[in-house]
Amino acid sequence: MTRINLVPPAELCDQHLLAEHRELTRIPNAVAKGKYHLKGQPTEYKLGEGHVRFSLINWPF
Repeated sequence: MTRINLVPPAELCDQHLLAEHRELTRIPNAVAKGKYHLKGQPTEYKLGEGHVRFSLINWPF
């Protein structure tokens, strides 16, 4: 999967943009349902496992 924040959006195809949109809308829904806990967040951005947890600290919950 291409990380949208590492590639200029103009270079991404529609499929990449739609996949990123689906992932971004999953984050607040998962927090609201209690599936993600805001404890144990990574302090630095990372690719792969943990990138969603890092994104959670940048959202206004």
